[in-house]
Amino acid sequence: MSNLKKLVCIYTCEKDKYSLSQFKKTKLYKQLKLDDSCCVIEVYAGSKKISFENGILRLTSPEEYSKLSLKTFEMIAECSSMWFDFDYLFKIDCNVFEHGNDGVGFPEEIRSDLFQEDLIEKLILDDSYLKLDYSGSAISYIRTSDSLNKWATCKNLNVAKLKPQHRAPFFTGKFYGMSRSFCEFIAKNGKNESYYFADNYGGAEDVYTGHMFSKYKKVNFKSELVLNYVENIVATTRHPKTKQYLKRLIGICNDDFKKFEFEQRNCVTNSCFEETKFNVVNGYYTDKLNFLRNALKV
Repeated sequence: MSNLKKLVCIYTCEKDKYSLSQFKKTKLYKQLKLDDSCCVIEVYAGSKKISFENGILRLTSPEEYSKLSLKTFEMIAECSSMWFDFDYLFKIDCNVFEHGNDGVGFPEEIRSDLFQEDLIEKLILDDSYLKLDYSGSAISYIRTSDSLNKWATCKNLNVAKLKPQHRAPFFTGKFYGMSRSFCEFIAKNGKNESYYFADNYGGAEDVYTGHMFSKYKKVNFKSELVLNYVENIVATTRHPKTKQYLKRLIGICNDDFKKFEFEQRNCVTNSCFEETKFNVVNGYYTDKLNFLRNALKV
């Protein structure tokens, strides 16, 4: 039996009634409703006032695709403030299992692998996966503006150039989870950022959440989140294309660590090189990287 209390927020809207009805027929939904550790709610925006009734949380943020960073912020803030007692919050789109090809994101084979019901059920119900403050089934990393521009073009949105401080790993918006501590951080510090993302980045709510995590959790190097993700997910997949995706993530981690090492040794982001401290980080990183390379036979 789980010791953690989970709040599962089904992200939906009036236009997605059919997708919601289909999601409610899934084994995952039925399992979550039966599990004593889970509270399952539906989340809508576009209401005149905030309310919670009959398992439905209604928010006042606009119900617009280009404003989803506002909806996500308000959902997290309201859930953290008064409505619910939880240890971990999960956001899951009602159309999470609808793998349409819109020209962006993962290929169909990887989507089907990383957004399978059994995997998402395990990530929610197995507390061993919830040791980190931020988790999910699929991770991305916008390192330049190109990916954001491609997504915006497909969605017919205009976006500004992505600032360096907003380039961070993030769990894709179909499904991700956050500890209560991380949720409370967003509720306290994320309002202005949610508006900035709505005004400049097409309201990309998953990119927004990843950015907020980079502010919440001061890591040694940005790809540390990616490395932890690969470690969590490597044993759950056997699909060759997903393995190739995980191998590419390891390559990104390696590049980021080399950049981190250069900055440390040349005091780019620090006043002096602390060799002892760096060696601890380097040992941790090297051991984990070697383990993952062996697991993936890189």
